[in-house]
Amino acid sequence: MVTQVELPSQTSETTAPTTDPIAEATTPRRVPNGLTLRLEYFPDQLGSFPDDPRPAPLKNWDRVFEVSDKTTLEQLAAIILDLLGWDEDHLYEFHIDGTVYVHMGDPDYSDFFVDAANPCVSCAIRLHYLELTPGAEFDFIFDFGDWHLFRLTLLGTSPHQDGRRLPSLISHRGK
Repeated sequence: MVTQVELPSQTSETTAPTTDPIAEATTPRRVPNGLTLRLEYFPDQLGSFPDDPRPAPLKNWDRVFEVSDKTTLEQLAAIILDLLGWDEDHLYEFHIDGTVYVHMGDPDYSDFFVDAANPCVSCAIRLHYLELTPGAEFDFIFDFGDWHLFRLTLLGTSPHQDGRRLPSLISHRGK
């Protein structure tokens, strides 16, 4: 609505304040972080139960790498398998803070599927939504037949700088 207002020695038009719904709805963009993770392998876990005491990880074997916190758990699994030189030909899951995140399989392209007895969540979730803090540990289980168990530890976070390419292998020990 436009109204005429007479001011001393000048005439002006004033308008009612307008709001831009898009401007109101926008929030500042979140700056992505790089997450530095250590991957350890726990061999010979076939037949063990979740409550069994876990033996020590394979001695002198680990991988330290960095990923963006915009990475999904599905992408993280692909990165881990690439670091290992393994094919993505089995189902997998992550155990994080009491929640099981399962790769459900793709019914259009494979015979794999999940028939879960307990509630589980899809791996299509970005890492930053998990709100992991340095020192957090979680498990990655690959191939439910052979039960390859890995522990991931978040070593640290840092603002992602555009010059760095992620994911990136920082160090590795063992074959």
